[in-house]
Amino acid sequence: MLRTLALTLAVLLFAITAGRVVRSWPRDAHLGYAEGIWIGLAVDASHGVLYRPLDGPQGIGGSRYLPLYYLVVAAGITVGLTPIVAGYLTTAVSFGVLIGGVFLLLRRLGVDRALAIAACAAALACQPLQMALLSTRGDALAAGLAMLGLAVCITAPRGWGAPLLFALAIATKPTSAYAPLAAMAALWINGAAGDGRRLGWRTFAGLAALVVVFVFASGGRMLGILAASGGGGAGLSTVFAAPISALHILRRVPESAFFMLAGGAILIASVRSRLSIHQTAWITCLAVTLAIYASPGTIENHLLDLTVLSIVAIAVWAAQEPRWATLAVSLLVAGGIAAGGSALWRSQREDVIDRRELRREVLAALADAPPPILFDQPMLAVQRAAAPYILDQYVSSIRFARDPGAIETLAKDVEAGKFGAVVFENLAVDLSIADAFPGEAGVRFRAALERAYALTSVVSGRPIYRPMSGR
Repeated sequence: MLRTLALTLAVLLFAITAGRVVRSWPRDAHLGYAEGIWIGLAVDASHGVLYRPLDGPQGIGGSRYLPLYYLVVAAGITVGLTPIVAGYLTTAVSFGVLIGGVFLLLRRLGVDRALAIAACAAALACQPLQMALLSTRGDALAAGLAMLGLAVCITAPRGWGAPLLFALAIATKPTSAYAPLAAMAALWINGAAGDGRRLGWRTFAGLAALVVVFVFASGGRMLGILAASGGGGAGLSTVFAAPISALHILRRVPESAFFMLAGGAILIASVRSRLSIHQTAWITCLAVTLAIYASPGTIENHLLDLTVLSIVAIAVWAAQEPRWATLAVSLLVAGGIAAGGSALWRSQREDVIDRRELRREVLAALADAPPPILFDQPMLAVQRAAAPYILDQYVSSIRFARDPGAIETLAKDVEAGKFGAVVFENLAVDLSIADAFPGEAGVRFRAALERAYALTSVVSGRPIYRPMSGR
């Protein structure tokens, strides 16, 4: 009876998710600043530029992201898709990989088909996964490749399949390194240290080969750009505050918090002298997730892997401990109901926002403005099928805060009237400038803007500055 309820709930959760996709994708309701960066990187790559220089003819570079996801998007652009459509298609493929990986992992851990389907649906309905599905980020692809790698390790730990999958996952998102670490730990704990070492070396070799290709394709810039852009603004104080930051984010995703608490409790209650691979994965993923939250501005998308692994822990407990199966399935159903309710509530508030039309109004007002245009919001550039002039404003803001003199090239371009228009995302222009160009850099940028540009209109809440007459 309870499993029938779980399967019925799974159908409803899949339907809710499909409804959100149909409702939000045509409106670009969830495409914002971060999505503009990912697709902007893909536009650059489709033009043959991987990891553009920090300062150069294409604009201001800098990136925190490894390239596998946006290279797939770039491939779609190259064959004729618009950047946004290519992003959505890549997201759909990513979720096929993710759900397939979770299902395969559950089946190889002994979970029956019906319960595995219910677990996949419960995971899909949680906000971190919904957030990834409705946007264009690399989180789902990285998690899917990691889950597939863990599944392959269960039956073929000595082959090349798992190492290659792990290498691809890390090449999408470096924090996916938790998965090969977990697999190596599980093999070592269970008396197969040699297999663990082999897995580690092969994963390293696969990743090294990918990095060599990426470095070559970037003209040697990749490692330097990542080094200059890395850290995400983290410092000693934010490192110590990481657990508190994570708890604040968990308040925004109660369904994920529920599954994580249940998964953690089950892990503690069922721990043995020999840990299974899904248990070591939960532990290593928790450690990596806490480390991620040492970076300011980190949001709930980074809880995706830990949410999934917590649900895996619950489903495996139901399969391996028959006396607790009813409780475990009840936890999945309760969490799934909470996740589905949250998804419906969010849909009514968030999926109806027509960001595509709002941006179209701004772009229509800029139809006569010669390129390049300096946008405060990278999605505006992407909707024009162009790469943002400032590729990753968060990364560049950290750079300008550390070295205010780095703003000089951009300030001189603004003073020279290089841009056909300068567009800010918010009416409070001073706050936008302070956010993008902290401290002295913001003072310099504002002075250059006032010398060469004037506010001419506000469209859809976005101030548009154009060059002063005669310049």
